[in-house]
Amino acid sequence: MKAYVGDELRDLTAEEVAQVEAGRTADLAAYVNQRRWELETGGIEVAGAPIRTDEQSQAKIQGAFQLAQQDPDVEIDWEAQPGQWVTLDAPTMIGIGLAAARHVQRCFSAARQVGGMVVAGELTTREQVDAAFAAALEG
Repeated sequence: MKAYVGDELRDLTAEEVAQVEAGRTADLAAYVNQRRWELETGGIEVAGAPIRTDEQSQAKIQGAFQLAQQDPDVEIDWEAQPGQWVTLDAPTMIGIGLAAARHVQRCFSAARQVGGMVVAGELTTREQVDAAFAAALEG
């Protein structure tokens, strides 16, 4: 591998090549974590309705999910989107809670798979990471 060192284009030593590749791998590993977070917190649709999955919404969904499990007659007033209120029965809230939890788990599972591919040297660009996430989340 050749690279400019100062003003001189020269062959890199094996150690220098390893350092460049380790830096590239570390950058892509950080990108994998960033993409997982973006996908995780980007929201989902449940029965055609948008559901927020940012970290604060995940916590509130879990609380309402637990309440719905404990009280099958509960009616939950829920702000589905800013200013958009709905009343949910227990089975609907349980469905939303399960969908959100499964979404988060799929994002982490995809990140584990994609991160392993980065470490193995199978993915070397952000575009490849994005494509691998898309494939992992489809399956």
